[in-house]
Amino acid sequence: MALSVVSKILVPIDGSESSMRAANAAIELARRYNEESRPVEVIALHVIDINPKFHLFTKYGFHYSEYERKAKETAQKGTAEWFPKIKEKADHHNLRFRSEVTDSSSASVVGEIVKFAEREKVDLIVLGTRGQSEFERLLIGSVTSGVTVYAQCSVMIVK
Repeated sequence: MALSVVSKILVPIDGSESSMRAANAAIELARRYNEESRPVEVIALHVIDINPKFHLFTKYGFHYSEYERKAKETAQKGTAEWFPKIKEKADHHNLRFRSEVTDSSSASVVGEIVKFAEREKVDLIVLGTRGQSEFERLLIGSVTSGVTVYAQCSVMIVK
């Protein structure tokens, strides 16, 4: 895919510095396209990590519904902070912007990002190198790695 045909950029956001740098890079790229009269929509996506495997723990006293409730509550607080910051930057450059929240109850976080990109006909996914977990700070993030492997569109990784 030639970058000259980009009309939708997807930026998965988890609140990490890395994902926020990716959002800034996506906005800058979209701004440049807009200057060339090629409007681009930037979509910020947060995937709530609700792994279906947690259902297995219910019989051992783990309450999945409580985990799911807390995960959604945490995501709501996070996105209420992250998305307005990104939207403000997009609005400053008169860019088309929207934010979406979904969960990984039917797939992994990687699977949800890839499915979303396919469903929305995204041309480019812009990701940070690492997510929020301690392990992911040691090497390229597992989500970044997975999206790079499975996405059908181009992927840009931002350091």
